[in-house]
Amino acid sequence: IMGAAVWGLAGWGESILFAEGRFFQRLGAMGGLVAFGLLIYLIAIVGTRVYSVADLKRKFRRNRT
Repeated sequence: IMGAAVWGLAGWGESILFAEGRFFQRLGAMGGLVAFGLLIYLIAIVGTRVYSVADLKRKFRRNRT
């Protein structure tokens, strides 16, 4: 899921980098994109309450029974 999110954000970031505009506008847009990505990442971590690979394995093992 995170790989797909990074891939999507990278696609948007490429269009921002190559857009015509001032350097600071592009830099601000990229900063906003990074902040948006971090926000989504933190929401996913807190929403699933999975903080490590061990927690993730435990969560899947619990659902199998």
